[in-house]
Amino acid sequence: MIGQGLFRAVYVAAFLAVATTYVSAAATPIRQLTNTQASNIRPAWSPDGKKIVTGSMDGTARIWNVATGATEATLTGHQSEVQPVAWSPDGRSIATGCKDRKVRL
Repeated sequence: MIGQGLFRAVYVAAFLAVATTYVSAAATPIRQLTNTQASNIRPAWSPDGKKIVTGSMDGTARIWNVATGATEATLTGHQSEVQPVAWSPDGRSIATGCKDRKVRL
């Protein structure tokens, strides 16, 4: 007969093994977006899920096509690292923030 403590330990170990497998499978990238000029940081999905906007350490934001991985546009104007980026609810505008204390639309 298995003691209650041992049973719980086996149950928890089995759960963690399944959870780890699931998390690992879910974390497999489907596409890598590469900016050769600077690191991409703080991505945001468009409302329709077809594009991603990323802020970058070079003072730009880039709009990426999710299906192709291609850069569709590079947004300029900030003087330093673009940190937060966000889409408008209708997907027609993007807001970018920067360490220069400016928000651009």
